[in-house]
Amino acid sequence: MERKFQSGYFPSKPCLIWDGKCGFCKFWIVRWKILTRETIDYVTYQSIYFIIPDISEQAFGQAIHLIEPDGRVYKGAEAAYRTLFYSNKWNFLYHYYQKLYLFQTISEIGYKFVSNHRPLLFKVTKILFGKNPARLRHYWLIYLMVILFSTFLF
Repeated sequence: MERKFQSGYFPSKPCLIWDGKCGFCKFWIVRWKILTRETIDYVTYQSIYFIIPDISEQAFGQAIHLIEPDGRVYKGAEAAYRTLFYSNKWNFLYHYYQKLYLFQTISEIGYKFVSNHRPLLFKVTKILFGKNPARLRHYWLIYLMVILFSTFLF
């Protein structure tokens, strides 16, 4: 849930703090930078956690955090959706997260699963979308077509 800083870091524009040692995270941060353009700063927690006393290093290692200039802090799935709120294409997801309890619950469960399986999901991501996050390849469509085609043949 959203909370406000009592003290600490107040960025000039929204700042998403992520795990710089995580390949999965790096892949999707590149993608999000494209989607959000210059509206958000992206900073690794390893480079900034020590100047933010309100959030522990362990908490940063477990989930992304979005800090807004007014001190509001979002983490996990909510931070992901709030980040995408700054894109023109995916901003509706944050509204769903806020308004639909079932969507919120499923999102948090999904986020926790992803967070706990990042190395495996990074491999899956590269298989489904290719190795370059700036130019996604939708290989998953090919796999789906092969499966469907195979199903109808046998």
